[in-house]
Amino acid sequence: MAHPERSVYSNKESAKVNSGLCFGQSTFTDPPRIFQVSALATELELSPLMASPLAPKFKPTTYQLMRRLLSPPPHAFLHGILSIHWVIGAVGMPEFRFRDSDERYVLAEGSKLRIHGKALGLPAAYLEWLCGDDEEVMSSEQSLCLTPGFFQGIGR
Repeated sequence: MAHPERSVYSNKESAKVNSGLCFGQSTFTDPPRIFQVSALATELELSPLMASPLAPKFKPTTYQLMRRLLSPPPHAFLHGILSIHWVIGAVGMPEFRFRDSDERYVLAEGSKLRIHGKALGLPAAYLEWLCGDDEEVMSSEQSLCLTPGFFQGIGR
């Protein structure tokens, strides 16, 4: 588990990735109009809202996850390089583990993407960056090639 300071950093990096999202306004930071209400929070009646404990949850296949990874949206690139925080959000945190030795997120040993990624067509440089098997090479060095140009034509 990452240290609390690391979680704060991760939250800030995720916010940077998400700041590129657009929900009908100019940026993610603009409040969506659907959430603007004139009533005070104490006046809202929330008791009719219930979430079913049996709500089905769609779990994408490994192939679908791999296709998602090969088609990152423009906001996934911070400073021109793919953000690991976008990848974690696109694939799901259970696929990753935090490695204390170099303080980075890597694909978990049992991750289907780690096991089948190469066979499904995930480029070697991308897979190595996600797996981080060579601890002598820094994550930032590996990610330098993961620019928008890297993904042109491979994820379409």
